[in-house]
Amino acid sequence: MNEPSESLRRRALALLKRSIKDAAEVPIAEMPKLLHELQVHQMELEIQNEQLRQTQLQLAESRDRYSDLYEFAPVGYLTLDRQGVIQQANLTAATMLDVERKHLKGRKFSEFVSNDSQDTWHLHRRTVFAEPLSAACELRMKAVEGVPTSFLVQSLAFFNNQGKLEQCRTTISDESERRIAFDALRKLNINLDDSLSETSSQLDQSIDRLRLLSEAMAHLGEGVMITSNNLEWPGPVIIFVNEAVCRMSGYGPNELIGKSPRILQGEATQSDALQRLRYELKTHGASHVELVNYRKDGTPYDVELFITALFDANGKRTNFVSIQRDITHRKQVAEELRRQHEFNHNIVNTSPYVTLVLDCKGRIVEFNPYLQKITGYSFDEVKGLDWFETFLPDVDCRVIKDLFENALAGKLPNGNVNPILTKDGEMRYIEWYNSQLTDSNGQLIGLLCTGQDVTGRRKLERHVLEIANEERRRVGNDLHDGVGQELTGLSMLADSLVIALSRDSRPELAIANKIKVGLQRTLAQVRALSRGMNPVDIDAEGLMSALSEMCIQLSEVDGIDCSFQCDKPVLLRDNETATQLFRIAQEATTNAIRHAHAAHVRILLERTDQRVVLRIIDDGRGIETSDPPATGMGLRTMAYRARMIQGELDVHPVDVGGTEVVCSV
Repeated sequence: MNEPSESLRRRALALLKRSIKDAAEVPIAEMPKLLHELQVHQMELEIQNEQLRQTQLQLAESRDRYSDLYEFAPVGYLTLDRQGVIQQANLTAATMLDVERKHLKGRKFSEFVSNDSQDTWHLHRRTVFAEPLSAACELRMKAVEGVPTSFLVQSLAFFNNQGKLEQCRTTISDESERRIAFDALRKLNINLDDSLSETSSQLDQSIDRLRLLSEAMAHLGEGVMITSNNLEWPGPVIIFVNEAVCRMSGYGPNELIGKSPRILQGEATQSDALQRLRYELKTHGASHVELVNYRKDGTPYDVELFITALFDANGKRTNFVSIQRDITHRKQVAEELRRQHEFNHNIVNTSPYVTLVLDCKGRIVEFNPYLQKITGYSFDEVKGLDWFETFLPDVDCRVIKDLFENALAGKLPNGNVNPILTKDGEMRYIEWYNSQLTDSNGQLIGLLCTGQDVTGRRKLERHVLEIANEERRRVGNDLHDGVGQELTGLSMLADSLVIALSRDSRPELAIANKIKVGLQRTLAQVRALSRGMNPVDIDAEGLMSALSEMCIQLSEVDGIDCSFQCDKPVLLRDNETATQLFRIAQEATTNAIRHAHAAHVRILLERTDQRVVLRIIDDGRGIETSDPPATGMGLRTMAYRARMIQGELDVHPVDVGGTEVVCSV
């Protein structure tokens, strides 16, 4: 038994002796009553004893909890005396000071304080023991394993049994972690401030952009309407319109907002377009339609609508926005262009003239029905084919390609005649007139070639020319065989007359000599005229001989300086070409002498590449560049003769004065 139990037993025995002595004095009659009270008292004691035992268990549990809270508190607890010697410490304090708890008691707390905080600790201790008030300070501790730490120290002195302040209770907490947390918090605050500033700046920018967007939308040239997203009856409601919608419709914003878009629809509004619009908005969330709307004054106008759905952050459809464009003028222009296109198309399709469109590479782009008729090809057969390889004879292909390249370069050879081959091999002659085609940017995209079929006309002209040539030959022969022979006989008579008169020295001899000379001159002119009407022999060198003889005759008869130059022999393929070239030279020299009053005329004949070039150059008064081309009969005749042999004629002034006529075949 321990000492408290023995003391209680002795006290109980003493009380029992007194109780026995007192019980002996109690009368027998009161014994049962006394016994009953003792039993009740015993029960009360047992109950109290049970309550005391429960209280003792609760106190033990409370003590254990207190002990745990004390030992494992997040801060260190120390009890120090006036000299700062550690009297008690919990486990947390021992851990923080890196010393086993059993070795802490009796050590001065100052042993753990760094040298630069010793004065702070001394002042703190003096303050604590000066009066029973709480005091706190921050101390730098000696490094543990090379890591410096800072402790927040809070102390409160308490009175002992004698009423003196001899001890204090002190708590220590690691200030390093708090400092780290404070620095992190400070950085976080700085970052938050910066982020808040940046966010505010971005918000201001967003507000500015929103304001600009709102102003831009309000003043946009195209109409903007925003409605609710209800597609079921009674349909969406207008919640925003810009100025362009009001200008188009004639309504004010207050007259439209809150109303259905049906306020703009009327009798001519297409119901099928409205059904398609609703279907596309339900299924795709967007639609593009053209409608007839009505202004406030009742006049209709055509509008093009681009409608799309708007969604919130959760992907839920909230509104519809429509871009509206008044296309009334555009549709009117389109209708006018359609009519004009139809008109032009009908003209091209019904025209008895050739219409051909070639791209820049000479491929067929368009081919009108008349050209299909005369060639025997349908457009589908020749679309995209090379025009030159498909329709031109090989002998003319290179020359016509050169003309095509010149036309693309801006030198349009209008009036040129060249043959084309039909599907069955027949040759047709077309007189062409060309125009460049450009796109909307002014870039060349091809050539528009129009022309007329001159095959029949050429045949007729050739027949007429053949008749005229035959008649010229007949007249020439008649002059040579008829008038020429008569003049020859008269010339011989004149010679005889001169001889007879010279014997008698008659005074009429001078007159007879004049008659003789006049007859000889007239006979020479008749013979020259006869040769001019049928000048070229049917041989390879006929043209060169005829031109040379013509120059000699002009020099002798007209008294001008006329020369012919042909460095190399030029052989022609047929007599007709030679005849027409001679006639062109003859007409050009006649014009130079009679109209330009030229004193010198040069005729040059040469071959370049695959072409024969005839040049007639004079030093007369020249031709004015402002004169309309081919207005005179002579110029028209020369141009006609050039076309007959598929040649090109060019008449232009010479820089030093005079005129040059060039015919290339």
